Amino acid sequence: MLSNSTTISRRRTSLTPAAIAAVKDRLEMAQRMNLLKAHSKTFHLASQFLPASMRQDASICYSFCRVVDDIADESPSTVEARKELDVVQSMLSDEIAPAGIVEDFILLSQRTEMGLQPALDLLQGMRSDLDPVVIETDDELDTYCYRAAGTVGLMMCAVLGVRDQAAKAAALSLGMAMQLTNICRDVKEDLFRQRIYLPPFHPSKTPLSQELLSQESAPLKVQMEIRARVSYQLSRAEGFYEHAKSGYRALPPGARFAIIFAANLYRNIGHRLYKKHSSDALHGRTIVPFYSKLSIFWNSLIEYRQSQQPALPAPQCVQS
Repeated sequence: MLSNSTTISRRRTSLTPAAIAAVKDRLEMAQRMNLLKAHSKTFHLASQFLPASMRQDASICYSFCRVVDDIADESPSTVEARKELDVVQSMLSDEIAPAGIVEDFILLSQRTEMGLQPALDLLQGMRSDLDPVVIETDDELDTYCYRAAGTVGLMMCAVLGVRDQAAKAAALSLGMAMQLTNICRDVKEDLFRQRIYLPPFHPSKTPLSQELLSQESAPLKVQMEIRARVSYQLSRAEGFYEHAKSGYRALPPGARFAIIFAANLYRNIGHRLYKKHSSDALHGRTIVPFYSKLSIFWNSLIEYRQSQQPALPAPQCVQS
C-alpha cells in the first residue's frame, strides 16, 4: 500500500502547467455558467423551491460535482482525465491555488462546516470510472453509489444546515437511491463507455461486458438478464428511497418541499422504467413527461404537508 506522502508526490508530478491551465479554464467556465439549469432538468426544477441562499449554495455543489463527473466522462483520454482530477484534488488539498468553481466550493465547505471528505470520496469514485468497469457484487455497487452520489447527500446536509446523524444517514440513502436509478436508466449509455454497473445475481455467472459490447443488438437471453438485474436494483433503490423519507422531518421547513419533490421526481424515473418499459433499459433513456411532473408536484405537496404534522407517538404495549 502506498503511503499518503508517496501518493501526494506522484500526484504532484502529474501537475504540469498545461494540465493546471486546462482545469482552471474548465473550472472558471463552470463558475460563470448555470450548470444546474443546463444539465439537470429534474434538480433545477426542484431547486426553484429552495430559499434563495440555499439555492445558490446547492448550485455551487452541483456545479462542482458536475465538473468532476465531466472530467471523468469527457476528457480526451484517461491519462488526461487522471491529470485533471489530480489538479482538482490538489486544489482541495491546498497544494495549488484553487480556481473557479473549486474555489467557490471550498469557501462553501468552510462556511457550512461541510468538510472536504465527501468531495475527496467523490473524486475516488470518478477515478474508478476511468478504467473499464465490471461490478461483481452489491457491496461493490453500494461503495460506488456512495462515492458517486451518497457524498452529494452529505454535501446537501451541510448546505441545508442539517446536523442530525439520523438525518444524514437518510440523506446518504437518498443519494444512493438516485444513483441506483441513474445506473438502471443509463445502462445503454454506460455500455458504450465500457461500464457494467449491474452485478450478476450469482458470482459465477458470465459477465455481460464482452457479450454486449461486441454486438449492436443484444441476444434475447442477454436482454432478459439485463431486465432481471435492472428490476432487482430498482427494488433495492426503493428500499433506499423509503429510508430517505425518515429524514424529511429533520430538514428545515423552507427546504423540505424541494427535497421531497426532487426525490419523487427521480423515484418516478425508476417507476416508469419498471412499469412502462418492463425494466428494458436498452430501449433508450427513460424520462418523466411534463404531465407526470404535475402529478408528482401535487403528491409531493401532500407529502410535505404531512411532514409538517407532529409525528405520531410510538404505540405503547399494554400489560395485563
